[in-house]
Amino acid sequence: ASTKEYLAMVPNHGASKVTWVQLEYPSSGTFRPKDVTVVPVTETVDAIGSWFNLSLGEKGGTTLTAKIYGDNLYAYMNTGKAPEERGCCADTMRIFPRGGGKYTDIDLDGALQGAFKATANSSWAHASHTFDLAEIDGEVVALCMVLYKEKALSEDKTGAIAAVSMKTGTLKATADGHQYFDLLRKAGTTLAGEGNSRFKLQFVPGGLGEQWHGNGMLRFKALDGTMILAITERASSQATILKDPYTYTSAQGGGEILQRFGTPPQYGPRGKYNHVRHFGMTDDTMSGGCHNLWYTRYGTSRETLTMFLNGVMSDSKSHVYEFDLKWAKESTSTDDSVFDTKFVKGKFSWSAQAQGGARPLGENVWIGASGAAEVGYEIVDASGDASQVISYTEANLYDPFVRIVVSGREEERVVV
Repeated sequence: ASTKEYLAMVPNHGASKVTWVQLEYPSSGTFRPKDVTVVPVTETVDAIGSWFNLSLGEKGGTTLTAKIYGDNLYAYMNTGKAPEERGCCADTMRIFPRGGGKYTDIDLDGALQGAFKATANSSWAHASHTFDLAEIDGEVVALCMVLYKEKALSEDKTGAIAAVSMKTGTLKATADGHQYFDLLRKAGTTLAGEGNSRFKLQFVPGGLGEQWHGNGMLRFKALDGTMILAITERASSQATILKDPYTYTSAQGGGEILQRFGTPPQYGPRGKYNHVRHFGMTDDTMSGGCHNLWYTRYGTSRETLTMFLNGVMSDSKSHVYEFDLKWAKESTSTDDSVFDTKFVKGKFSWSAQAQGGARPLGENVWIGASGAAEVGYEIVDASGDASQVISYTEANLYDPFVRIVVSGREEERVVV
């Protein structure tokens, strides 16, 4: 049996039209990158509908990506109301129905700036990089990575998570009733010392310019039934897996760190850089940070997250790491090895200075988006077999996540 999917090229910083390729590959067993059949989509098909050669409506494409949920394609857009800087900022969510018709715009800036001005006394707050879509209490929301200025960090820009209704444009409260999830105050600490920041994100009150360039967002249900909210942060070189604060209150553990993977910096009490820590990633050290996460189940006993690494210290290429989920307990931890887990990895033939994302096509086979390297997509495997490049040089591709699976693994099948 084979899996067939349509994969979109969603441009940013370049073209403004969405194009597609068809991928077909084995649904199970081992295979190599060359076993993946790639065919350009040159005419519309029912599964793609009005998204074929879709015009995004803004010069330069998305800011920085899009997602499909149900029969709608949602795209982060900058219409000129928000600034543009280092992956930020989207002022609008543009919603394109598969069946055609006019798109709908949701004002992200209005909701976010109102909330952050009222609670953080900051009028500089914008949706940044990427988002995930989820249904919470029967309503589709976009879980947005938000970049805002934080007074407690000497006006550094830092990250928070906000859920914006895709119907009303208003904010969906966390389980504790807060307008957004405050990473600094709910999942972070300004205390130095490894013990203080093993199960908390370390922040530096004296300021570093930006802390920590959040750029990946993913909500999912783990095999044990736990709802998870996971993020990546480029400047702290890590993925952080949280018990979802939109499902669980603080008293129920909402917002607590369950797992970390990466090589974040450790700072001393006066904000001086000390050294790199290794959370789960024990074979190398990141160089240039990381982007994006993808959740995968293999049967009923193994589940993983896949992360794109812009670079590592041991070579000059971008990489993909896929690591097993394994919850850690603060009560039993004595050092950073509490986050040790199994992982596999692959290497791309290029180096992406910015952006990028990856996901598995099968066990130990991945497809990655080249981000600012402007190569397109590349299919690689863990053994280093000859890769397959899907060339696209009209713009950056942030991730390979905008896809429609029409046959293959039952849990991924999309009914159209």
